[in-house]
Amino acid sequence: MIRSFSLATVALFALGNVNAATPDELRERFEKEMVTQHNFDAQALHRLLDQAKVRKPILEAIARPAEKTLNWGQYRKIFLTKDRIRGGLKFWRENAESLQKAADEYGVPPEIIVAIIGVETRYGRHTGKYPVLDALYTLGFHYPKRGKFFRSE
Repeated sequence: MIRSFSLATVALFALGNVNAATPDELRERFEKEMVTQHNFDAQALHRLLDQAKVRKPILEAIARPAEKTLNWGQYRKIFLTKDRIRGGLKFWRENAESLQKAADEYGVPPEIIVAIIGVETRYGRHTGKYPVLDALYTLGFHYPKRGKFFRSE
């Protein structure tokens, strides 16, 4: 009986691993999906993804997030500063037409878009260390825990 249980456990484990896709298999499926569902040019997409680099520091960083859980009072001190408010107003004025187009098309009010851009990039002053393609490629195909989310991005 114990032997049967052990064999069944090994078989289930093996079946589970059969369904686990490698990064190359995930990429192949992704490319096919983008071509069939979104009309991407297969060769152009393949060439683009060939240029992407897996960035180990991205995987290391996501494994140890720097942020802790903060309450609104703690976040407020960080994000509602005179400098950020001035930056947000300037950004809004300079991009009012585009922000309104985005609001009309996607239903997201300009003030929400401006706030997110302020938090994420300080209105374009901080755009990150890595190219977006490399970051999404690394996380989409080499970070199984949230790969599906990053491939959708």
